[in-house]
Amino acid sequence: MKQVFSILLSGFLVLTASVEAAKPKPVAVKPLTKIMLDVVLQEQSGVSVLKFPFTCEIGVPEGFLKSTDNARLLLPDGKTEISCVVSSAEKWKDKSIKTLLLDFQSDLAVRQKKILKLECGKGVKRKTFKSRLWVKEDKTSIKVDTGALTFAVSKIKFDFLSDLYVDLNRDGKYEEGSQILKKETGQEILLDAKSDSANADSAFFERYLASRDKSYSAVVESKNALSAVIKIEVKPRNKKDEYISSQILRLYVYNGKPYIKIVNTSVPAGEYLKYSASRLGLKLPTFHAGNKGYVFGTEDGGKWGWLSKGARAYIYTSTDNKTANYTLSLDKDSGTTVITTGKEAPGWVTFLQG
Repeated sequence: MKQVFSILLSGFLVLTASVEAAKPKPVAVKPLTKIMLDVVLQEQSGVSVLKFPFTCEIGVPEGFLKSTDNARLLLPDGKTEISCVVSSAEKWKDKSIKTLLLDFQSDLAVRQKKILKLECGKGVKRKTFKSRLWVKEDKTSIKVDTGALTFAVSKIKFDFLSDLYVDLNRDGKYEEGSQILKKETGQEILLDAKSDSANADSAFFERYLASRDKSYSAVVESKNALSAVIKIEVKPRNKKDEYISSQILRLYVYNGKPYIKIVNTSVPAGEYLKYSASRLGLKLPTFHAGNKGYVFGTEDGGKWGWLSKGARAYIYTSTDNKTANYTLSLDKDSGTTVITTGKEAPGWVTFLQG
């Protein structure tokens, strides 16, 4: 039996023939040994960033990747490698890597969409890079240096940021004028709560303080060449040594960055259900030699001013008719000054060299 057919390549008719019909021969297909996956970054806050820390997860086909050493992150050109820490977050049943966890830094312009390339597979080798970040610990403290900022965290009592210096002029040195916080500067987490069994009209709220807790703990939760996380757990207590919640602070630090990200998680204890909380606050007394300014990130873009020596900065949330609010205030010798209030908690605070 004869059959006439045509072969179409790249949109052009290149061959027409009449041949005897026959069973097609199997074609050997070489298995993939290397793949390129997209890592999509999208700036959505309206603020451009330079070498901003990113962490993301990306899936990998089953049976394809056995080691994180065979993966590297590239710029959109698919050729230029960027510094990246790669770890395995999840594995398939055959023990191959199912999910990769990436830590890296990248620039993003306002509203920019950037597509990085993750190359992984046989023959792929990731370059090593120098890191300025180090974390050291002993029995009493955890010491951190990002290359642009240094501080210590006590393991003994609630003094979660001490000896804090920032390299304000970026000369690689921590000078006397660059100290922001001293040791034992009166840092505090405070919780105001009232027992639901109390008189409903009573304005009395009992105060719970982190500095009263003797079960306080601080540990290095994770660290790599680009980032580290310090976990602090404390139970603010009243004068009777009672507590109604645990407060978990996580301090995020990044290689070469002059800032700390602080995330607070409140974990209610069983007794907490019997109380109504009115305020949860964080107090950071500042220290400086010479003039320094402050900028607090707020909903309207930021509030700034000058710090007097020994000024204490407070950031706390409060509840009014079950609506959460925040207040930023500074205590000075002349009294307390409220900087701003709002519905959404501030995202950052910056100290400026005068």
